[in-house]
Amino acid sequence: MNTTKKNISMWQYAVYASVIILIVCGLTFIFSSCTEELPVTPVKFQLGKKITVHFSLDNVNYGENSVITRSQYDMNPETVVVPLDGDLCMVATLEADQPVRTRAATSNLAEGTQLRIVAYWEGENYQAHADYTVTKGILVSDNPLQVYEGNYKFVVYSFNSTTDLPDHNEILKIDPSIDLLWGCYPATGTFEVTSSTHENVPITISHRFSQMTVVATTEMIGNIKILGINTVTITPGKKVNLSVRDSILIDTSDATQNVSSVWTGLGTSFVSSQPRTVYTNNAEAFQVNIGSLTLDGLAKPFTNLTATFSKQLKSGVSYTVRVYFRKGGDIVDDTSPNNFPLYVGAFWKHDQTGERLIRIARPTTGNATAADGAWTATVVVGNDWIVLDREMTTDPNVGWRNGANEARVHNGNDSGFDFQHPVNSTLRSVGGILRAQGSSGYQTNDDFIYFRIGLTGTLPNYPAVPARYGMILLTYKNNSQKHRIWIRQGEGADYLMHYNDAINSGNTNSSTRPAARKFSPYNLTKEGNLDAAVPLQNNGGGSFSDYPTKAGAFFQWAHAGNGAYDRMRYAWNPHLAETPVNWNFFGGYPGRYWNTLADTQETCPPGYHRPNDGSITGNEFSSNVSNSEMRQSLFKAPIEGFNYASDVSNSIWGYYADGFFDRRQIVDGTKVSANNRDVAYIGRLFFNSLESSNSRNASLFFPAAGARDHSEVRPGGTLSGVGIEGAYWSASKYEENSHKFGSFMRFMDYSASAWIAYESFGYSIRCVKD
Repeated sequence: MNTTKKNISMWQYAVYASVIILIVCGLTFIFSSCTEELPVTPVKFQLGKKITVHFSLDNVNYGENSVITRSQYDMNPETVVVPLDGDLCMVATLEADQPVRTRAATSNLAEGTQLRIVAYWEGENYQAHADYTVTKGILVSDNPLQVYEGNYKFVVYSFNSTTDLPDHNEILKIDPSIDLLWGCYPATGTFEVTSSTHENVPITISHRFSQMTVVATTEMIGNIKILGINTVTITPGKKVNLSVRDSILIDTSDATQNVSSVWTGLGTSFVSSQPRTVYTNNAEAFQVNIGSLTLDGLAKPFTNLTATFSKQLKSGVSYTVRVYFRKGGDIVDDTSPNNFPLYVGAFWKHDQTGERLIRIARPTTGNATAADGAWTATVVVGNDWIVLDREMTTDPNVGWRNGANEARVHNGNDSGFDFQHPVNSTLRSVGGILRAQGSSGYQTNDDFIYFRIGLTGTLPNYPAVPARYGMILLTYKNNSQKHRIWIRQGEGADYLMHYNDAINSGNTNSSTRPAARKFSPYNLTKEGNLDAAVPLQNNGGGSFSDYPTKAGAFFQWAHAGNGAYDRMRYAWNPHLAETPVNWNFFGGYPGRYWNTLADTQETCPPGYHRPNDGSITGNEFSSNVSNSEMRQSLFKAPIEGFNYASDVSNSIWGYYADGFFDRRQIVDGTKVSANNRDVAYIGRLFFNSLESSNSRNASLFFPAAGARDHSEVRPGGTLSGVGIEGAYWSASKYEENSHKFGSFMRFMDYSASAWIAYESFGYSIRCVKD
């Protein structure tokens, strides 16, 4: 009897233990996610009534990648630039297609799309599956899914197309040309199927992958064709299959994935790949690599061209990577947002290499978010001698730093500057994110675009080679906006537009520019005290300012120089707002022109002269392009006429980092070092972007120093237009009745053209080489 009781107790213990184990296992299944891998156990079907389950697709679930909740940053384009040989570069833009082609929903699944629904008993064991076809938005099946009463997880998968589904297998092989949809119900645990719960079981499906198409084109003069493009891959890129029940992507050992091996359009300037399904396992950045590229007209193919994007590819989104092969100077600047003045260039003397600071403030008025998002600065011309980094300058007295004392700031021309402030970097590309203080993920200085530019060495063969030129491409607003920063090393007078550059404007059709001259990069000024005469030219004349952004001095076109009213060759100060005490208005020089006046009026130093705008021996009524040193030298498409006949096709308005302006606090958005003779300004930079020019990528900056008015406008000599306009005298003039007009170049933030004004105005002078 005791033995029997003992055996019964052991039997009861075994039963109780088994029940507890089953309960625990059941709870495990109930709280397991669809995306968890479930243990494999033998198939056991629960006997009972078999029921036909009715399904509907409830939604397309993107989870964290929802197109609806996805941020604008995620969906905005991103552009990266890859320098190639010389000034050739690859510009690659990643953009989400709109509308998103891979997004699917019940209402817009293509007619005839096939879906397979699989039933797993207790969320673990395969029991049955059935195929359905989308017909007018409804799931239709000749053999709908039937299961015994019990607890189930239902899995659905489909291709986002009408492609036939493969035979059922627990491991689904992924076709890289087709987007995969997958889903399950319920999201966790199992669903109890009974005679009363089988109607309209909703299933939410999710995208598993992204889709990508690569297109490539050349944007260069000469209709350059793409002859070959091979082995385009994405890294990380996984070749994966789907474990249907467990929703586990397997076989992910490959680090790269071929994007395309078939291209249409080879032999033309535009080629395109087939769309491909890609999977990066939610990597925060990825690379597109072109193994080999062959362009006609170029001596060698390019290999291993890699564009690195700082975005995470989102499932359910179809992307296009647009690759442009361009010459650096062929890139066009986009219109910048209001209240977002940009640096347009940077300057070093021939023996300088130290830091130039690019600091661009987020707009504070108007649309403050207009430039927000990822930004990238990349050297596209001169990557063998230009380097970048994002290190903060070590000079504590740079004017915009907290606690700075500008009086003690180090300037680019100071002895030892390059040694104290080098850019010890090998980087040719840097980037960051521009956003408001307090925004999510904000870091110090995110409300500025900030980076440093440095050079790897001095200018070879100077002064025989007066300057060399480069370019940095800044992309911003999630890298969707482009802006060029023109780089110059060398203070020698040089051609901007070369004398061999053709002219096809202003009623002039010429294969050359015989009047083109080499311009100095500096405004004219005077050593010692201002508001005084410079010596005659054969005694030294005027002198050049020491930085391109400095205003220098103002000069009247000419002055009679008679007795107590002698103001001949006066260099007027550029900063005092009030009228100079010795300002003198005069009526001009009737019947006298620069050919006879230069001996006593020329203010340029020896070896230089004031540029003409046509005739210097008589009236220049026609404002002709054909013999104007100023128009032929500065304008890509010079225009005849005076006043408002503007050409800004080869110039841009902005700040200039010359080792002086970039190291100070900018006042009123236009000037630094205000209220003294060293005042420096925002201005207009002229550049040469002609493909065939011997001066391609040359650049020349003019500060917007304003003017001193002659007495008929305001009290004589009043300072006006500072930081708003630049006015630069030529050596040409014309007379009209009692009016004596001098010709000058005038520019503002929206225009640049030749103008005329009374000879008694005080304007800047920029000298050219004899």
